[in-house]
Amino acid sequence: MSAAERILMYGVSAEQHTKIAKLYPLEKGYELSETDELRDLIAVPAKAIVINPNILSEDEKALIFDFYLQVHAPDNSLAMIFTEPINIPAALKHSDVYILDNII
Repeated sequence: MSAAERILMYGVSAEQHTKIAKLYPLEKGYELSETDELRDLIAVPAKAIVINPNILSEDEKALIFDFYLQVHAPDNSLAMIFTEPINIPAALKHSDVYILDNII
């Protein structure tokens, strides 16, 4: 499966998984993958990462934000979707990463 088709989820509930599946249907070629490893959000290429921010420590949030701010290629290819409201660093808000929160 290519990164353009993979949706990686971290800490989502069964109800949230169902909602994500409606946004990214298998029939359109998307692969939904769940992980319980924070490092997968960095190591596994994906079209979108869906994160429950309530299970992340402040250090883990900073790690994710710093990685995508500094390393992500500016090709408008990644969406970061948070299941709950989260304080997003200003620099990341103005980057090429699409960020959505509190939508699932």
